[in-house]
Amino acid sequence: MHFQQMRTHYDEAARGTPWLSVPSDNPYQCLYCSYKCSTESKLTRHMNKHTGEKLYGCPYCPYRAAQAKTLTFHVRGHTGEKPYSCDLCPYRAVRMDSLKLHIFNRHEKIQKL
Repeated sequence: MHFQQMRTHYDEAARGTPWLSVPSDNPYQCLYCSYKCSTESKLTRHMNKHTGEKLYGCPYCPYRAAQAKTLTFHVRGHTGEKPYSCDLCPYRAVRMDSLKLHIFNRHEKIQKL
């Protein structure tokens, strides 16, 4: 049987059978908006935006963050870690987007002149 025919057959067979349904790639649904995702952890991270819950605490100060990545950037401010470095000069950055902005402002603009 052709794939589309199989899909149609499966859908028709599933209709009216609550325990038999077409599997979804994004079964996790946000309670506050129409956002759907593939994992429970992604849903939890997304829902933190609605609830304002800040699960991640800084080990150096009272700061708390809703997302682990945000806390990572904050902690680097305490530790001085700057893992992203410019290949054209000694500049180092805490975040990749800061390095990209540096390269654009300091090196690409100069090359275009």
